[in-house]
This record gives sequence, C-alpha cells and structure tokens, in this order.
Amino acid sequence: MNADSMKKLEQYLRLESRAWWRVSMEDAGQPVVVTLSKNHLTIVSKYDQPLGHWSLHAIRQVNPGELPAIFTPDVHDGGETIEIDNSEIVDILCEQLASDGDEIHNESSATWSLPLYVLVLLAAFTGTIYYFSAPLAASLAGYISASERSLIGERAFIHVNQVVGERCRTMADDRVLAKLGDKMFGGATEIRVIHSDHKITAHLPGELLIVSDALLHDYDQFPVVGGYLLEENLRRYQMDSVATLFRTVGLLSTVRFILQGQLNESDLATFAELQIFKEKVPVDPDHLVQSFKAIGLPILPYAYARGLTELTTSRHRNDAIAAPLLHDREWLDLQNICLNSLVVR
Repeated sequence: MNADSMKKLEQYLRLESRAWWRVSMEDAGQPVVVTLSKNHLTIVSKYDQPLGHWSLHAIRQVNPGELPAIFTPDVHDGGETIEIDNSEIVDILCEQLASDGDEIHNESSATWSLPLYVLVLLAAFTGTIYYFSAPLAASLAGYISASERSLIGERAFIHVNQVVGERCRTMADDRVLAKLGDKMFGGATEIRVIHSDHKITAHLPGELLIVSDALLHDYDQFPVVGGYLLEENLRRYQMDSVATLFRTVGLLSTVRFILQGQLNESDLATFAELQIFKEKVPVDPDHLVQSFKAIGLPILPYAYARGLTELTTSRHRNDAIAAPLLHDREWLDLQNICLNSLVVR
C-alpha cells in the first residue's frame, strides 16, 4: 500500500461502505457493510453479524477499471464476491492490488532464474513441511500449562481491544460478571464485555469468554444472551483455542514459544481476529440443552430468538427452572456496562 493510502487509513482508522455480497454467481446476494482496515476487509450483515474476513493480499478485482467494482478472494471466477460502489475504498483496494502484483512479478523473475530442478526440490520440501507442520503444531497444545494459556489469552485480548473495541468494566459490573461466571460455569470462566457495534461472542485461551455490548442491548431477556454464552462456552471444548493458535502460526513459531515463551504480536493479532470473525461452528443441540438444564435457565426465549424450532419441543424444554441468574437491576446494569464505564472514566 502506498504512502497516500496508508495515510488515509491512519487518518480514518477504518473506512466503511455499503456493498453487495454474494456467496456465488447464482446467489442473489444481500446488502452488507464492508470495513477496510490496514490489512483486512471485513464484511458485516445489516444485522451487524460478521459474514466474512478477507486478507487484502488475497483479493483481486473481477472487473478492472469499472464501478461498481467487484472483488473476490477466490482464485477462479464463480465464487464469493463483494460489489463496492465507494470510489475511495475501491481506489485504496486497487492500489493495494497493484502493489502486490509488482511484488509477485519481481519475485517470479528472480525465482525462474534458478535452475528448474532446484525449484522442484524446494517445492516438494516446502509442500511436505506445510502439509505436516500445521497438524503437528496443533498437537503440541497439550503441553501448554494453564498459566501459559492465561498469558496467551491476555495478550490476545489486547489485540481484540485494538481491532474490535475496548473492554467495558466498572467495579459493580465486574461483581455481576463474576457472579454470572460462577453460576453458569462454576467460576472457571471469566466473562468480559467489549464495546462494539457488532453482535459478538468469542473465546480465548485462559478461560476468557467475550461478549459485545451490542449483543447485550439487542435482547430484553437475559436467557437469550445466556444462551449465546453457553453456546460459545461449548465451542471451547470442540476445538482447543491454543491448538487453533499453533495451527495458525505454524510449527517453527510454536516450537519457539514452547522453548522460549516468545510469540510475535502480528501472529497474536491474526489469531485474535480469527477468533472474533471466523464462522461459528455449530454445537451439538443435545449438549446445548443439557447446559441450559444444568443451570436451570429456560431455553425457549433463546430458541425463539435464534429461530431454533427444534429446541422448542417438549423433550428439550426445561421444567426445572431455577431462580433467575441475575436480578432485573443487575441485568439492566449489565446492559449499560459500557455507558457506565465511560461515565466512570
């Protein structure tokens, strides 16, 4: 990206524009909002749900020189596309694509000056390392202690604050969140609220569970938000987040962390964005129902809010409803935690 484009991004931090997103050429598409940061393009639905997170280095324009401009991360035509009519964002994206193209051309010229057999051997060796390194790196997550996991989580959370939004907290609300974590997860999980316009739940190493204030504001009943938290907590057990980190950074960085305790901040930033914006993996409905029943939380408000009609049957209903996890005053305070946090500051 040239100096002028970088200056624009530094000035505005993030550029946003309306756009039209399609999953495929056959898809009718839907209106979305795209957010352009220094290295990524984020796609968000009109309901503030993250839909996609593209690296600028992987994007190409399908119709060069035309407006609205159509971009895609796919190598072949016919896949996912985003149509942007904002000339400012289009210009910045085109400049970045041109810059990447020059770099690729220069690298290619230098590479083909080497003997062909060296390239073949190098490609075979690189392919072998790439194929086996990610699973091997992920398997080393089992050797990471609880204290090291907490350290990784705290460092990654700093990047969540920088990319998505700052943490909101007051002494009173911290007590409410601690009470909630104790009743829902036995005190093993810490719930943190971040200020964001996107409806987000995510988890980080060290038993950190993240929820955005936009999600808190979106529902009048705590059981709906409680369902989001229970669902996100179940995802922690489906895929170890440290294993995800090691798979992302690769084998060499993983071994360096195990031996020296060092992780690049850029790797942590990539991991944090992945945990926030990656597509949510579905959880087992029976496990989710059991989570509701274990803490005596009614499941019907969550099922109706999410359109999960399969969870509204009598088999899934929780007849043994316990006392509310939060009093009405505590729930209202929690919904306004970011507003109260700004006032305290």
